[in-house]
Amino acid sequence: MSNGESISIGFDGTALAQEAFKMRETVDKISEELSREVTDPNKWWETRVKRNEYCHQLWTSRLPDVLGPALCLFTSGKKLTFPREVPKPKTALHTNFLGFAVRAWAHLNTQARNNVAGIVGMRKLDIDRLVKSHVHPEPAYMRSTSTYLVLGRLVQTLCFERMNICKGLRMSRMMSTRHAQYILRNDASGRCVDISDVFYVVDSQTNLAGSAETVGKFFQSVKEWDGYTSVAPPTNELIKKLNEKSLYIFAGHGSGSDCVGGWGRVVRKGISSTMHLIGCASGRLRDNGRTEPRGAVTKILDSGCKSILSLLWSVTDRDIDRFTLRLYADWFSGVRNSSKERGPCISRYINESARACKLGAANAGACVNYGLIPYCLNVPENWDKGLPNKINYKI
Repeated sequence: MSNGESISIGFDGTALAQEAFKMRETVDKISEELSREVTDPNKWWETRVKRNEYCHQLWTSRLPDVLGPALCLFTSGKKLTFPREVPKPKTALHTNFLGFAVRAWAHLNTQARNNVAGIVGMRKLDIDRLVKSHVHPEPAYMRSTSTYLVLGRLVQTLCFERMNICKGLRMSRMMSTRHAQYILRNDASGRCVDISDVFYVVDSQTNLAGSAETVGKFFQSVKEWDGYTSVAPPTNELIKKLNEKSLYIFAGHGSGSDCVGGWGRVVRKGISSTMHLIGCASGRLRDNGRTEPRGAVTKILDSGCKSILSLLWSVTDRDIDRFTLRLYADWFSGVRNSSKERGPCISRYINESARACKLGAANAGACVNYGLIPYCLNVPENWDKGLPNKINYKI
């Protein structure tokens, strides 16, 4: 903002729509491929590697290239000091946008840089000089400012959070600007997660033995936690726990709706827990007809939940188990990086935990957060005794 004026930058909407349609098709293909019986393991792995490469290219090059100069607005503006040989833009609004561009400069391709120069009315050479005169340590806004994405129906499956420019940013999704305004009114209470007060469900359909042996064993080792492994919890008990526990973790198939008799049933009863739904496509919103996209997460948010971690598409169990263990191992042992919070924020660990996977882009890349971005506190002693000696995939 500058003198009450907002910054709006256009980009090629047709190209973005093409990427969105292709990603939607890819998500559908992944779901179909993972639901079929594997008859040719070599071909199956070849396809999985291909999907992983596509996802990686999408957010490291294809999406940033489509967004062009609009990519700058994913950062926060930087206050600029102009060297004597660099002329200032003619308007305050252009100067304001240039502050965003300088911070994002390393992430822009040549065409985007030329477009920025045209927008602010400067030579690209002068902007290059301006960028070199400003150092870029971790900005303070990364430690305290949250970025919320309100996405249209077409681009729901595009994981903007994985773009390089967004690494280090605290990012989450909101259903609408009205939803954001409502949920941010109770920011402080909704973002705090008490790790001594956890309820979990792992492998409720009793067909994920590997998950039960690794993730389930880890959860069971923490005496303060309560939950079920390789058995479905009583529905009424789970619904009750969703209003008593600070954090609910589900690791299994889908969103775990079968454990509660359908998430629509819970809307009337309410949910106060922060929720982590680590199952295939648990966070996917489906676009049916004229209404806004809907899914399990919208019903859960309608029930009063303020924060949901979930997956946008189908994943493989071993890789997502590694991601899950890495996420909690790093989050629970992390340190706070903001004086405004009492514990470490989960946002950075969502991106960083992809390193535990064999195919990080295709599996961990599906993980996004809806609603508030939580931080944790009251981590129990010896919480890590049930962790495997090695979590990350090794070639």
